[in-house]
Amino acid sequence: MRTRWLLVSGTLVVVALVVALGVLRPGVTGGSGVVTVADLCDESIGASFEYDGSSSGYLSDRYPGEIVPGACEDETLAAGSELNLSLLVHSSAPSVPHELFAVSVESPYRLVELSPGTPQLVEPGGNVTFSLQIAVPLRPGVYGAPAAVVATR
Repeated sequence: MRTRWLLVSGTLVVVALVVALGVLRPGVTGGSGVVTVADLCDESIGASFEYDGSSSGYLSDRYPGEIVPGACEDETLAAGSELNLSLLVHSSAPSVPHELFAVSVESPYRLVELSPGTPQLVEPGGNVTFSLQIAVPLRPGVYGAPAAVVATR
């Protein structure tokens, strides 16, 4: 009887250590670190714009009249892996160029690389396309699509 108790006790200690070390993650099938990015559309990223100047409202993350794609899909990746997305910035300004002086990605995502770098000048009626390499969260789960923030003047 004593041998059985030690064996059961030892097993419980091992299981407790495995759970504490993160090898076995409750709620994640097979203990794998999986992140699902929900509603990812055409390998592109949407953006919001922070204006630092007198003119605003002229920049968009799509062409005029472009319909947001309806065929958005969830993408499953390993936690902490990277995703390559593009960001289009279109200017509908009638006469004034805009300087794009910073691009960031909202949490829980992290911007790893941006090409071309900033600052960039977008002429009236023109476009700038950025390539972004983004790290997905380290914690397994389902997350909304990443979003960029573009600072401009």
